[in-house]
Amino acid sequence: MHLGLTKLHTVAVQTFYFHLVFTAGSLAVWTYYTALILKASNYDLVTVFLHQGVMYFGLLIGFLVAGKFFRQLNYTNTYRVGMLILALACIVSLLSLNQILNIHLLVAFLRGLGEAFFWITHHIANTRDIVGAERKIFQGRVLATTDLLSILIAPLAGALITLSGYEWIFAITAAFYVSACFMSWSEVKFSKESLHKKDLSDIVKNPNFSQWASISYFEEFMLAFRSISTMILPFLLITNEFEVGVFMAFIAFVGSVISIWDSHRSDRTRSRLGFLGAWIILISNFILVGSWNLAGLGVRSVLSRFGFSFYNPKKSELKYQQRELLIKDFKGEHALEVQIIAEVILFAGRLSAILVILAGIYLFKMDPLNLLYLMFVASMFREGITLWADERLVKQMKI
Repeated sequence: MHLGLTKLHTVAVQTFYFHLVFTAGSLAVWTYYTALILKASNYDLVTVFLHQGVMYFGLLIGFLVAGKFFRQLNYTNTYRVGMLILALACIVSLLSLNQILNIHLLVAFLRGLGEAFFWITHHIANTRDIVGAERKIFQGRVLATTDLLSILIAPLAGALITLSGYEWIFAITAAFYVSACFMSWSEVKFSKESLHKKDLSDIVKNPNFSQWASISYFEEFMLAFRSISTMILPFLLITNEFEVGVFMAFIAFVGSVISIWDSHRSDRTRSRLGFLGAWIILISNFILVGSWNLAGLGVRSVLSRFGFSFYNPKKSELKYQQRELLIKDFKGEHALEVQIIAEVILFAGRLSAILVILAGIYLFKMDPLNLLYLMFVASMFREGITLWADERLVKQMKI
């Protein structure tokens, strides 16, 4: 397999392979799970908010469990466990489709658990083994491939759901997750030692830790607002799953070529393009705020996808550089520890956002639709602020 990398070693190939599987499953099933819950609950947004909150809790538990056993499982088996848990979530949904409101929180927890096993492995690989110029190109390929899968899978899955319901998509995706586990890999071995509190405390004592943690918390808090609002809105405005899939495919098409092109640019060019992307995203956000309807969503989605094609490569590289610099004194031996700390901080940001949403509904009696709008408005400036803060922090950490 050659993705434009001068030399693609085992960890990179394996990470790319499981990312394909993970992305395909997310596009086929979890994108449309929101529509399934909305329809079953008669479009009760609180049900979706609770589903997301439990999913975030599953992510936290998954990160802690996966972190505890990662050195014993290594890359391949940690990926496999995540895929099997996601397959189980699909099977539970399939067997209880007629009582989806009774089991959707269990499915949310299983999904979060499975995704945690995937993401912790993916991020450790990009901090420990896929580094430097290789990572920049690799991330560009991953982003472009995600767009291409969106073009193919999103409308096909939507069409299958529209024609035959959710049964087949759950069954096919579960089988796909399980089949991915049978790929054979030569394994990268880790020390068998367990996590130690001292390893975690040494990272926390880094003089740049508090600033890094604050930026990460704020970013994830705002991202939870943004992702929940943009996840729900298409299914409120477009009730047919196939039409939503076509809509997603069109948006993904805009960004796929740009992601590959951007991965070859110099650091200076990537920096400029990253901030250009942040400005484009901000403009697109203003468009949707001014036109909270299908036309505004369409224009915003296309324009923001164009912006994210520039923004994401720069953003990803900065985040991985920060984690590398946090553990530079340990000669790269604490990629697992820094990842666990990062995910606990991110979970705190996500959970805080869910609590604010629920407080708005239950304590302040806000209309969920109005709250959805305010959530999006609150997250409008996220990209520009956090990209500036991330770049400033990386420069500070290199001194």
